[in-house]
Amino acid sequence: MIDPGTVVKLDSGRIEVQLGATMIAEGDASRPIIFTSLQDDRYGFGGTFDTNNDDSRTNGEQTPLPGNWSGLFFGHLSQASIDHALIAFGGGISQIEGTFSGFNVIEVHQ
Repeated sequence: MIDPGTVVKLDSGRIEVQLGATMIAEGDASRPIIFTSLQDDRYGFGGTFDTNNDDSRTNGEQTPLPGNWSGLFFGHLSQASIDHALIAFGGGISQIEGTFSGFNVIEVHQ
């Protein structure tokens, strides 16, 4: 379960919900749940959102881009409820079982 207002920043990783597991990510209108790239300085907590310590630069490798993290993967017989959420800059490549594979931002295998 991910609480309303939570900001989840990822770098090349993915969130996997596997066999029989459930993910509940239900924000609300005033406190959406954010899934985004570590390079995304738009969101955060504590006065500064510069989680990658780049002084909020927006050029070159510091710019958040699609594919910065893999996405949300829902395996067979898993369940999910996502409401009032922003999912940004996902859909990339990450390591899986000794190799690398590409993922969609949201990937459901049912």
